[in-house]
Amino acid sequence: MKNYHNTWLEIKVLGENCKKLGSHMSGGTDSALMTFLMAKFIEDNDLKNVKIVPVHGWDIRRQNSYSPTTVRNILNVIRPLFPTVQIDDLYIYAYNKIGGEDKSKYARPVIRLLHTENLVDVFAYGATKEPPFKDLVDLEIESLGRTEKIRDGGPMGAYTKKYVAELYEKYNLMDNLLPVTVSCIDDLPDGKPCKKCWWCKEKYWAFGRY
Repeated sequence: MKNYHNTWLEIKVLGENCKKLGSHMSGGTDSALMTFLMAKFIEDNDLKNVKIVPVHGWDIRRQNSYSPTTVRNILNVIRPLFPTVQIDDLYIYAYNKIGGEDKSKYARPVIRLLHTENLVDVFAYGATKEPPFKDLVDLEIESLGRTEKIRDGGPMGAYTKKYVAELYEKYNLMDNLLPVTVSCIDDLPDGKPCKKCWWCKEKYWAFGRY
């Protein structure tokens, strides 16, 4: 598990001769770390001909927060850490999710377009596994079906958020990258985390903070 992201990147970037690596960034901790690890992999392997294409979907229902600003703040932390790695400007698409729809319904056509236009060779999501069942019960949150089997298509698919927190510690990202991430989806007027939603509880479970 510990090197799952590097194995995934080796297969997708080196094995498939990827030059344009798409990173779907939500503004949360997982996809922020994924983008950091992508940049680190490119730098560590001296892949000067590989670049990162950051992509973000903005839910236009949100009234109190503009999530692209969060993603740009994340990129503003990552870029100086890897000055030799090319990271494109943020590509934004908008969607209006109804009820319990899955965001992937809106992301899939965008990804197809990026591939068709030759803007991305390989595309990655930062989705991680949910907490173990016992912790879900303790946190009083239900399973979302975010299992390793379902999420094995991305570089973070083998990790829970607790292991994500360990990687934040390992790479000294607790004081620079973590504070600019946003996990809460409640869109409160003051912009503060609600501390009640699934994503707030998962983040506190892993990081001890919201």
